[in-house]
Amino acid sequence: MKDDSFAPLSRRRFLAAGGAWLGATLGVDAAAERRAKTISIFHTTDLHGHIVPTANYDGVGDLGGMARCVTQIRRWKKEFPDSLLVDIGDVYQGTPVGLNTGGKVMIELFNKLGYDAWALGNHDFDWGRGTIEGVLEASKSGIVSGNLRIDGRRSGEATGVWEKVKPWVIKEVGGFRVGLVGIITPGLPYWLSSATLGGVEVLDPVESLRRSIDEMKAEKADAIVVMGHLGFRFQGDDFANPLKKMFQEVEGVDVLLAGHTHQDQPSWMSGRVLCTQASYYGIHCGRVDLTFDKESRKLIDRRAFTVLMDSRFDLDPVVMEIAKPELAKADQQMKRKVCTFINEVPAAAVATLFCEAFAAALLKSGTTVDGVLSRHLRQEADPGGR
Repeated sequence: MKDDSFAPLSRRRFLAAGGAWLGATLGVDAAAERRAKTISIFHTTDLHGHIVPTANYDGVGDLGGMARCVTQIRRWKKEFPDSLLVDIGDVYQGTPVGLNTGGKVMIELFNKLGYDAWALGNHDFDWGRGTIEGVLEASKSGIVSGNLRIDGRRSGEATGVWEKVKPWVIKEVGGFRVGLVGIITPGLPYWLSSATLGGVEVLDPVESLRRSIDEMKAEKADAIVVMGHLGFRFQGDDFANPLKKMFQEVEGVDVLLAGHTHQDQPSWMSGRVLCTQASYYGIHCGRVDLTFDKESRKLIDRRAFTVLMDSRFDLDPVVMEIAKPELAKADQQMKRKVCTFINEVPAAAVATLFCEAFAAALLKSGTTVDGVLSRHLRQEADPGGR
């Protein structure tokens, strides 16, 4: 019998074979699509009150801002409606518009845009307990932080407006249950005084995370995502960012949405945990795709990436309309003339001048000052005449 398995194909045989292959391939893809479900998580972090574009640490301007992130998020939501929108903390401290409104303009934007949850960051406590309680009261989104104790009660057990702060929440989306657990950097009490924190304490993130995961598993979470206001460091773990330690000692985490260290790290692995971090000031916007098997409900794929928010993205008109009055007020404040230097101020004196001004302002408000430190003070002389 002649073996013609390698004989040249006639046109008819070629088309028949190609059609069979294509049909089989499409059939497999269609079947896989019917068995799988993808849920997306869109995330911002370390906005620090930046609504409009700003400059990055290298001096490159016209980047970022929440208004640009929202333009991208709206596009994603239209394409991937089975999704969640979250922020990883340090929401409002850092700009005049944040200061003038006690952070509430940012929370108003979160409410309007339908953020599903946001995590507390260390700088969200900078202006004292009164400010953060005003922010919590205004928030309609879920607020997560699993390793806090308020007036002696763990988050989730606290009273008053702090009842809004939960260790974790479970969100139903696309037929699946996604658990979101918040963790704040344990460095918080090293940077703020006990008077500023006003009875807020930070607990061990490892023990708090383990407890939250056990509780979420009992509630049948299909995936567990840590919204961690702690993040990537090139040197590895430190006291404020114990990621490796956390994921070595705690099992069950699928994804970390990181913050705090202001790094753009689209995707990396810490043990079995997929990690991602979307820089700062809205300069990058992040997305994670979680794919589940519909029958087994198992998580079968995880992907993460970030997108640079440059001039390709317009400013979202809804964000700009809400923020417009406060942005205009802040712009006028920044144009206000404070003083004029008659002579050049040497570099060493610039740092001293600012430190003394900070200390004087704090003392005037009744705050005891032990010292003023900043890594952002100018290191060059300031010419006169400004």
